[in-house]
Amino acid sequence: MSTAQEKILIVDDEPNVRKSIARVLRSEGWQIMEAVDGTAALELMQQIDFNLVISDLRMPRMNGVEFLAIASKTHPNSAQIMLSGHARPADLENIINQCKVIQFMEKPWMPAELQEKARQIVAANVDQRRQQHASQMMVGEVNMAAKLQLASLPKPIRAENLQVDWIFRACTTLGGDGLGYRIVEDRLDFYMVDVVGHGVAAALESFSLQQILATSDMRQPELVAQKMNRDHVNKGDGMHYF
Repeated sequence: MSTAQEKILIVDDEPNVRKSIARVLRSEGWQIMEAVDGTAALELMQQIDFNLVISDLRMPRMNGVEFLAIASKTHPNSAQIMLSGHARPADLENIINQCKVIQFMEKPWMPAELQEKARQIVAANVDQRRQQHASQMMVGEVNMAAKLQLASLPKPIRAENLQVDWIFRACTTLGGDGLGYRIVEDRLDFYMVDVVGHGVAAALESFSLQQILATSDMRQPELVAQKMNRDHVNKGDGMHYF
């Protein structure tokens, strides 16, 4: 059963048609709203985010193709169904070229068929929105991780006989790359580390390794490497390394 969060807009200039469609779809538990034409529908869509818009083709002031073409640009996340009993080849061509209609149905439509098509399209629309939200969350997390990585990197060195600088660009997935350096007496200690794989686990392990490297005595780097191998390498997994 669908949830009340899913919203359907029915656009038709004939009240009886709107009521018939609403009656067929209301059993799904969706929020159903109606508009008499494309102009009124666009005004509603400015206020409400609809999962599905079901529109007639022939309407006054603004026909279905004109309306759905605008809606495709202003509300691309809303799925579209076109209903018509008077479609010509030119109409179908315009629908394909200008709109994002997922389903075209001829009048008189069968209630069971309309209900099933709407159910499938709404379910796909909900799933698509979830994926978009997850993708946006992932991008946000990557951007935040990139800022944290930037904040942990050392400041450039501008000494009389030494200049040290770096450039950092975040990739599209969270990774385990890092670098660091410091001047100790008359020596420059520096390191670069890359943990295999991507994601939170790789990033956290990289931060942990960098804490060791940042405080280690680099005059004997082989001892530092031995300690890292002893404490961090997963002996049971040959594909887990840095």
